[in-house]
Amino acid sequence: MAVILDLIIDQGTTVDETVFPPLHLENDDHTPFDLTNYGVRGKVRSSYSSPTALASFAFDVSAAAGIIQPLLTAAQTAVFPRNRDVVYDVEIYLMEGDVEKVKRVVQGVMSVDPESTRGA
Repeated sequence: MAVILDLIIDQGTTVDETVFPPLHLENDDHTPFDLTNYGVRGKVRSSYSSPTALASFAFDVSAAAGIIQPLLTAAQTAVFPRNRDVVYDVEIYLMEGDVEKVKRVVQGVMSVDPESTRGA
């Protein structure tokens, strides 16, 4: 089961480790989960049923250490709806032959705090 992590983000600002803590994946014995050969993907949507994503995360990954850092740019968060919650999740995946194995590692709600200062 995925970890649930609800966040408050400021519209129009960068989402990095100061807003979204790094994800430290572990094996059952608490050793780092080796992400070598795994892909990472994640989306932000206005609702779980929305057919269109508001944004796709970029990631800094330390594979051997099992660390994933989700990232969003200021331009990406600027288009998030004001004073509304949006939903997100992050998955890891591995291709084994023709079969894609997927595990959701984190999910949650981002409460968007609106901005009044925009651009230059």
